[in-house]
Amino acid sequence: MHKLETLSAQVLTSKPSLKPLWMQAINPFRRQLFGTLYASNRYVQAFAGGLPNGRLGLPSMDDWSLGHPNNTIPTFAPLNPNRPLLSQVHTALLANDGAAMNQPSSVNRADAGSCWHQADMLMHELVPIVTHYDPQGVDLHFLNHRNLRQGLQTSQDVQAVFSRIRPTGGAPVGKYVQAILDGYLSTLRYERNLKPLNLVVTTAGEEDNWCILMSAITDHLNQVTKRGYPGHQLGIEFLLVGSCNWVIPRAISSEHHLRHRENVVLSNVVGSTHAQADTLAQIICSGTDARIHSNLRKRGIIF
Repeated sequence: MHKLETLSAQVLTSKPSLKPLWMQAINPFRRQLFGTLYASNRYVQAFAGGLPNGRLGLPSMDDWSLGHPNNTIPTFAPLNPNRPLLSQVHTALLANDGAAMNQPSSVNRADAGSCWHQADMLMHELVPIVTHYDPQGVDLHFLNHRNLRQGLQTSQDVQAVFSRIRPTGGAPVGKYVQAILDGYLSTLRYERNLKPLNLVVTTAGEEDNWCILMSAITDHLNQVTKRGYPGHQLGIEFLLVGSCNWVIPRAISSEHHLRHRENVVLSNVVGSTHAQADTLAQIICSGTDARIHSNLRKRGIIF
């Protein structure tokens, strides 16, 4: 796709009058390239369901998809304040299913269950909240089980998935956050009118390589802003289950490192799985809405 954009910029910079004909000629090649990527990447497959014209339709084009030849500043429709935020974004869940999730969720209560059980209960709450506003449902990804489920609608859907999985293996959160964001940005580069992504990561705080995680987030946020997207185009929320408080200073430090990006809001790790439904809905929107983010921080719900 990058080569096509570079070629388009070269052609249209020298002969801008060819733009209508060039767009008509080049768009089928873009669709062909995307089709190849779609066939080999399950994350792209998940996001392709949100293409406005469908996977087989031609994508919309602008100066950016033509290599940005005229240095134009792209414009995007703002989120509609009269519609619920969750109806205007694509929500994807990433659940840590590593062996560490087998540990007790509380050091003080023997009956509290494991972190995995707590994550399961959290997903039971989250999915109906999202689907109440977004009939397309929720995509659910795991770290160690290649068991992507798209369009989850109910708590029963969550139960059917979680009942077949036993936590095992490591916690390569960064690796899979990077893979999901790669898939999203590849699809977004193909179709600029794709819904914003709201990625919710549920974990007990374990991470095999924290540097990979922070690098993945930083690199993709840079790409989003570099290509002119608004701050609400990408939001990431970490929901912390269990009692792994050792991860909190790391998370705060990492979030502070990203906060200088004016048009990107990244929520901190959240340490509550007993929030009321309306509060939980706000928490999982805090990465895509700066006002919600600020309000929850002031109230001490996120840190």
